[in-house]
Amino acid sequence: QKTYGGELDEEILKLIRQRQTARKDKDWALADRIRDELKEKGVEIQDTQKGVKVLVDNKGTKKVYTV
Repeated sequence: QKTYGGELDEEILKLIRQRQTARKDKDWALADRIRDELKEKGVEIQDTQKGVKVLVDNKGTKKVYTV
């Protein structure tokens, strides 16, 4: 599925959306748990003023997406 200028696994995208909702609701503990779960899957999240930057480690090559 093409989303946000690139391809992201649907499961990863779902977790990112859940994390965004948790942050919006100020549920920081849940947002942190989701961030940690994503990190275990090789996905790094960086919150920026322009949105969320998603770095996916793909066999040593990082792909960057903005959500």
